[in-house]
Amino acid sequence: TERAAAAPELRARAATGSDGYRQSQFGYSGQTGDVGVVVNLADLNYAGYRQHSAARNRQANVRVSVERGDSDWFVSIHHTDQPEAFDPGGITRAQADADPRSARAANVQFNAGEALQQTRLGLRYRWRSERFGELSVNGYTVRRDFAGRLPFANAGQIDIDRRFSGAGFQWQRNVRVGEWPVRVQAAADLGRQRDDRRRFDNLFGVRGDLTLDQRERVDTRGAALVADVAFSDAWSANVGVRHDTVSFDVVDLFAEDGDDSGRRTFRQWSPTAGVHWQVTPQWGAYASLSRSFETPTTTELANPSQAGGFNPALAAAISLHHELGARWRSELHAVTAAIF
Repeated sequence: TERAAAAPELRARAATGSDGYRQSQFGYSGQTGDVGVVVNLADLNYAGYRQHSAARNRQANVRVSVERGDSDWFVSIHHTDQPEAFDPGGITRAQADADPRSARAANVQFNAGEALQQTRLGLRYRWRSERFGELSVNGYTVRRDFAGRLPFANAGQIDIDRRFSGAGFQWQRNVRVGEWPVRVQAAADLGRQRDDRRRFDNLFGVRGDLTLDQRERVDTRGAALVADVAFSDAWSANVGVRHDTVSFDVVDLFAEDGDDSGRRTFRQWSPTAGVHWQVTPQWGAYASLSRSFETPTTTELANPSQAGGFNPALAAAISLHHELGARWRSELHAVTAAIF
């Protein structure tokens, strides 16, 4: 999210410390006419304070933006390469007192840790008009390769090849309904994630037999409409509603223990409403009521029997939020109190 500097500038930083800590960073930021460019590179090496805690991480980020009159757009590319991050695990208080640098024995025995590579491409276009309001369109795509070694044998190695992408738009406009000024906002988004997920036995750090092989897909669709109304200088309100549909599909490719393919679909309306009373220029009070919706993740939906497929019993989380509050502000001080 860093914006390009008005004048070109270069930044370089290097740091070193105990336990093999080495970090270097390089950055460029500058604006040429309508075009702004930001580049950041970083490299981190760390042997670790504790046994079996070494890590390395390399990152690169490029952001190019163009601003022309009533429109602007930007493209962002980010890459992370973490070839290894060892996990020392947890130890008891007695072990820490005796040797605070020690690692949990099972983590060393099974070579616990992970490796990750991820590349993300994102873009956004925004257009503003006094007549039609403001429109913003965005899209993104990400690829992530993850490999992990857990400190146990049975299905203790994980391999995930993940791709996810999406697109959406947001529109807002100021209108009048009778004597009331109203700001209307509308939004919609689509997303898809696909995981090729496999698990293997962990033979003391060496990949063993395949125990799970499945393809998971998550599709999301959402749309929202919100209106903010000013009834007078003292009273205003906002109302809104959002609808989401989230579908999880799994195809079981490991036939040795049966076909655990399945599908879970979650649908939910999420309304919101609030009112604000500006009692005096310094003091205001408000109240709000809303409902939220959160599905389980693919990891949380894993079958607790350790077979393939999804947990058929796990439902989405639905929360009801209500809040009463007051705000007071002077030139030098501000106080907010809320019950929620």
